[in-house]
Amino acid sequence: MDMCGPARKGVCKNSLHYSSRAVCPEISAWKAPGVDPARARPQAGAMNQTFAARLTRQPIAHDSAAAAEIGRAFAGLGPELAGLLAATAGCSPYLKGVMQREAVWLREAVVQVPEAVLSGALAGLEAVPVEALGVALRVAKRRLALLAALADLGGVWGLEAVTGALTALADRAVDLALRRLVAEEIRRGKLPGAVAQDADT
Repeated sequence: MDMCGPARKGVCKNSLHYSSRAVCPEISAWKAPGVDPARARPQAGAMNQTFAARLTRQPIAHDSAAAAEIGRAFAGLGPELAGLLAATAGCSPYLKGVMQREAVWLREAVVQVPEAVLSGALAGLEAVPVEALGVALRVAKRRLALLAALADLGGVWGLEAVTGALTALADRAVDLALRRLVAEEIRRGKLPGAVAQDADT
């Protein structure tokens, strides 16, 4: 199923795949004001630091009105985080829309350790019943794509971590969908000879 709508500035409307350089080509040209340049270098224990503590950069917004709107909406997060969100929104209408749609979740996510946010979102999918799985996977995709984009644009994650996060979500989505749907077909008697335990094999 083609889930991709019109793309703009390198962002597919409903895809996990994006290029931060395509979203904001000036990403390397400007460091966030007030951000210590030393935090751009890998440090011991960085994996235990919050998203905000690891922020090292932000892009330059193309759409100043969109950036200002998001900057006001998330001003309570402080200048560094609000600045990253605003600048990103000024580069990508899609990510701006996700920020607005997931505002409550986003405010909590960016003050936590991003790896914990990722693992928590993936673990939470395990208990979702089959009839609600489609919606839950779409929500997780939207949220984690936003998290990965912000972590990339903010210098919080390197390329390996960004692609690893998106791959982990894709793997979990495929695994859960197959296991849940096979289990449902077994329950309905559509797979002769199969028992419930076979869905996990």
